[in-house]
Amino acid sequence: MSEEKKDRNHIYFKSTTSMCNKCEALVNTKVLFRGEKVIFRKFCPDCGITENMVSSDSKHYLNAYHFNKPGTIPHHVNSKREQGCPNDCGLCEEHEQHTCQPVIDISDRCNMNCPICITGGNQSSFSFTTEDFKKILDNLIRAEGKLPVIILAGGEPTIHPQVFDFIKMAYDSGKVERVGLNTNGIKIAEDKEFAKKIKESGAYLFFQFDGWDESTYVKLRGKNYLPQKLAAIEAIEREEIPAIINATVVKGINDHQIGKIVTFISSHKNFLGVTFQPAAYVGSGKSFEVDPMDVMTIPCVEKAIIEQSNDILKQGDFANLPCSHPLCFSLAYLFKYTDEDGTIKAVPFSRFLEIKDILDLAQNKGIVSISDKNIERTYEKMVYNLWSGDANIPCSDKICSNLKDLFSKIFPTDKKISEKEKINLGDFSAKTVFIHHYMDRYTFDLERVQKCCNHYPKSDGRLMPMCVYNNFYRQFPEGKRTKKVVCKK
Repeated sequence: MSEEKKDRNHIYFKSTTSMCNKCEALVNTKVLFRGEKVIFRKFCPDCGITENMVSSDSKHYLNAYHFNKPGTIPHHVNSKREQGCPNDCGLCEEHEQHTCQPVIDISDRCNMNCPICITGGNQSSFSFTTEDFKKILDNLIRAEGKLPVIILAGGEPTIHPQVFDFIKMAYDSGKVERVGLNTNGIKIAEDKEFAKKIKESGAYLFFQFDGWDESTYVKLRGKNYLPQKLAAIEAIEREEIPAIINATVVKGINDHQIGKIVTFISSHKNFLGVTFQPAAYVGSGKSFEVDPMDVMTIPCVEKAIIEQSNDILKQGDFANLPCSHPLCFSLAYLFKYTDEDGTIKAVPFSRFLEIKDILDLAQNKGIVSISDKNIERTYEKMVYNLWSGDANIPCSDKICSNLKDLFSKIFPTDKKISEKEKINLGDFSAKTVFIHHYMDRYTFDLERVQKCCNHYPKSDGRLMPMCVYNNFYRQFPEGKRTKKVVCKK
C-alpha cells in the first residue's frame, strides 16, 4: 500500500517578476502563502532558488487587492512600449497610473552619509540649474496639468543654493498647490534664518526623523544626530512650518518608537502627519545587515501603531491607498480637533465615515484636497453621523463644534477665500498616517511597479517609477543605463 500523499507547506497565490536576491537579475517568482507570511520564491538559472518574506500577514496582503481602482491616464507620456517593463520607463504608454507625487532630486549632494540611504551616497554626479528645474516643471505640467504636490529631494535639497528659487518657480507656475521639501533637518537646526526662509517660501517639510533614541541614529544614520533633530523640531514649531515626518523603520532598531511618533504628530499643531517607511535595502542599504525572512512590512507597522499609540488608531482604521498599487501604501486619515482644555487631539475619520467615503477623496491623487468637489458632501456625512449617534466615540459634541468652525472658514457666506487658503485650512484640519513600503532586490515586484504613482522626474523628460529608478537606474549618472535590464528565464 502506497504512502499517503502530503500537502505542500504553502498555498500558491500567483506568479510575478522579481529580482534575484544574489545577482539582482529579473527572475520568475512564485508568490506563496506560508502560514501567516507571504513568501517570494525565486528561480535564477545562475544562482538557484532563493526565498524571502514580503509580508508578515497573508490576509492583509490578500485584502489589499479589494482597494485596487482603475488608474488615470496622463495628458502626455514620454516613452513608447518597445523593450518592455522596466526598460521603457519614462512613463511609457502602458504604465497603469499617472504621476500623483513627483519627487525631484535637485542634487545628489548631502551633509550626512547614512548607512541606510537609498541613494547610495553618490555626491558628485549632478546639481540642478534653474533651466533644469524649469524643464522638469514644464514637463510635469504638460503630463498632469494641475499638481497637488511636488517634492524637492536629493541628496539633501536644503544645501542647494537655489532651493528657494525652485520653490518660487513652482508656486509661480500657478499649477502647483503644495511644494514639499525633503530634509534631514541639519540646516534648519543650525541656521535660525533658514527656518524663517522656509516659512516665507510656503514650502511644506518632509522631515526625516527616526525616533528619540540616540542609538537609532548611530545605527541608521552613522552618528548621533538626535540633538540636531530636536533642534529642528523646535525651529519647525517656532516658525509654524507645516511638516510631515518621514521615519525609516528597521526591525529591532526603532520599531518600538512607532507609536510614540504617532502620538507626537497627533498632539502637535504643525506636524500634519507621518510616513513610516519600512527599510528598503537598496543604495547604501545593500550593505546593511538584514535577514530577508524577518523584516518590517506594512502589517508589522500597523500592528506596532495599534499596540503603541494609546488607542489613537485601532484595527479597521487603516486602508490601502487606491492610487498606487494597493500593496505599496497603507493609510489612516485623522480629524484634528481642540479639546475643552485646549489640547490638540486627533480621531480617525473611519470612526464616523465609511472607508469608501474617505478613499474616494484620495483615489488617484494621494492627497485629499479641500477644494475637491466631493469634500463638502463628505464633511456633511461626518456631521450627520456624529449628530445622529452613529459614531461611537467620546467628545462628539466637541468634534462637531470644531467641524462647524472649519466649515464656516472654508465655506464662508460673507466672502470668498482663495484656493490656497482652503488648502491650508484643510491640511491643518487633518492628520495623516501613511506606511509606504519601497522595494529592494528582495521585495521588488513588477506588478507593483506598473501601477506606481510616485515618480522621479528627470531632466531628459522621463518620469521614473521610484522603485525602478532606485534598483536599476540610480547608479548611473542621471539614470542613463548603458544596457537593458535582463530577465532570466
